[in-house]
Amino acid sequence: MYPGVGYAATLDLPLPGRTSTLNVQLPTYNGPGRYRIGGRNGSEGSQLTLTGTPAAESGTVTVGAGGLSGTMDVKFGPIGGSHPARSDSLSGTWSCAVRGAGAGAAETPPSSNANESLTVSGALEGHVTRAAIPSFQLLGGAPNCSPYQVGGASRFNLAMEVSLQAQPYILDVQLQQYQGAGMYYPSFTALSLPIETSWATAELVPYGQQAALGRIPSPIWAGVGGDFHLDPGLSAGLMSIRFMNRSGNSFIVTGPWNC
Repeated sequence: MYPGVGYAATLDLPLPGRTSTLNVQLPTYNGPGRYRIGGRNGSEGSQLTLTGTPAAESGTVTVGAGGLSGTMDVKFGPIGGSHPARSDSLSGTWSCAVRGAGAGAAETPPSSNANESLTVSGALEGHVTRAAIPSFQLLGGAPNCSPYQVGGASRFNLAMEVSLQAQPYILDVQLQQYQGAGMYYPSFTALSLPIETSWATAELVPYGQQAALGRIPSPIWAGVGGDFHLDPGLSAGLMSIRFMNRSGNSFIVTGPWNC
């Protein structure tokens, strides 16, 4: 689960002659179950895309307990210029890689380190002086410390691995309305902002921890207020973000950050 996005899963599929990326996004996700893709009766905004293929226009995706596996049976849109006209389909079971098993899990994800000066106070406490910048993406198509495009809109993503109270976490901030350097305001949804401002989302997720069965796990913290400053170089800035979990506990992260 990602604030402002809903449920998202990214899978790498080895196909003849290439490896394609399959992205599943369920904005109205309300727990394990069956979700319809596309069509008049589709779950609102549910999307499934596969590299090199038109977006899925019909079918269903199921998400199993824990959110790390399920089934799918979908049909993609017609492939332009093909003679005769054809469309691809995809059906079967799927599962996400679990840290420590398969999918290159022996590799160490962090690829670089950066100096930080972040103070954490509240339900979690500590001081972050160094952070590993992950080499992987938390969301498909969201490069780290860099702008990217989603549906014609510009976004910016900052993700870092931090250690708080002997527990590794992924701290992720996404500027949903990226307009270059400046001030952005993290919030769980754009509607929860008091005025129309440059919206951002933020979360703190236990690194390598599996979700609890059938529910959004309480250890995930979502940004519910504060501000995030992006310097002109796009590789440093300031943050003061309040995070909250399902239980209502909260903490604040303040200070300068660097990619």
